[in-house]
Amino acid sequence: MSRESRFTIQVQLSTIAGALITACGGFEAAALECDVSKTQLQRAANPHHKYTLKASTIFHLEQATGKPIMSAALYELGRRNASTKNICPIYVGIDLADSATDLTVLIRGAFSDGIITITEHKTLSGKAGEILNQLGDLTYAFRPQLAERAE
Repeated sequence: MSRESRFTIQVQLSTIAGALITACGGFEAAALECDVSKTQLQRAANPHHKYTLKASTIFHLEQATGKPIMSAALYELGRRNASTKNICPIYVGIDLADSATDLTVLIRGAFSDGIITITEHKTLSGKAGEILNQLGDLTYAFRPQLAERAE
């Protein structure tokens, strides 16, 4: 796995972890619900840090929120990656551009009154996470087709 691919995965994992931590009420509140410290949670939400949440931590945080936020996102990430073995970079690029346009519209709407609500924050974060996932798909689509070149 390339360094770039590992970073893309780390960005996705940290984005998902951040969403779970936010749903718990932030770093301090989440730390009270699980088996790791606030500092470890901050590391898990930082894409430039290699720390990821362990299964027991995810379990405790999801129990606190009552929603399988990270489990569902990880499942979807795995399912989507498994179904994108031979994806076309053109179509992924078009979808990415559409999502970026959607995000622009959401940002303009959210900032129009000068106040970002919790709901708007969640919507913007969710759309940004979707774009990061699509960017990972696009990066994957650009990979060299080693099997074809070996012939």
